[in-house]
Parts: sequence; structure tokens; C-alpha cells
Amino acid sequence: KMAESPVYSPGDVNGIRLFELTTQNFAIIPNTGKITVAYASACVRICNFIGMLYKKTGAIFAICGLISYLAITFMLAFKKKSNLWSSWILLTGILGNFMVLVAGVSYSEISLCPSINYMYLSGSYPLVIAFCTIAIFTMANKIDALVKSQKPDFNNQ
Repeated sequence: KMAESPVYSPGDVNGIRLFELTTQNFAIIPNTGKITVAYASACVRICNFIGMLYKKTGAIFAICGLISYLAITFMLAFKKKSNLWSSWILLTGILGNFMVLVAGVSYSEISLCPSINYMYLSGSYPLVIAFCTIAIFTMANKIDALVKSQKPDFNNQ
């Protein structure tokens, strides 16, 4: 029976109708109550654009976040009195939480059932985004403070 069913693209009319039938939710225009394919297709296009944007920038963002975390760790290793400890502890906690999540999904994959897919690892996306954002902004703040402290003051000469 499955071999006979046609394959639909998520963004075409039949794919949207199949999704509506499967989920029992309809693509409805807000405040009108009208179901239109154009509205549903626009929503799919927006979601696909966000996904494409994340795929193109996600790896670079993650690498910058990891480099920032390593730089913060390096600074703390050589300068014991620093205002970076609270950020470092927060980042280490988020990173540890991420590792526990990945380890749990990996263990489940190895021992019980296939579980490495987007749904099981979806909880890791907010952790990675939070980790990278906090690390990058903490490092940018530290660099800004260093630049301001070394800037010559021409007004007092």
C-alpha cells in the first residue's frame, strides 16, 4: 500500500493537505478563519529559509563560540582574579548539559533503538545557541574592555 502512495513535496498543495490530514490541523490565515494553500506555502517557505540560514551559519557560529570559550578558559588559567568566572561556570554548565544529552541519545542508539535523529537531538539546539551566544558576547565584552583600557586619552594632554 505504501509503495502505491505518491510522494509529496512538503511545500506543494498535496503535501500541505497530507500534513493537515495527518496532524488534524489546518493551515489557517490568522483572524480570518480561511484555509488557503498560499498561506501554508508561505509558512513553509519561511521555515525553509530559516533552516537554510541556520545550516549556512550554524557551523561558523558554533566554531566561534567554541573558540571564545577556549579563550575565556585560557585567560582564566593565567589570570586568577578575573570577572570571567561566572560566565565560564555558566558556559561549562551548558556545555556539560549538552554532553549529557548527546551521551544519553548515543547510549540509547547503541543499546536500544535507532534514536539519533532531529527529534531526539532537538533539545541540543537551544543549548548550542545559548552556549555560543554567551561565549561570543562574553569574549566581545572582554575585548571591548581591553581596547577601552588601552586607548590613549588625548583630552588630558
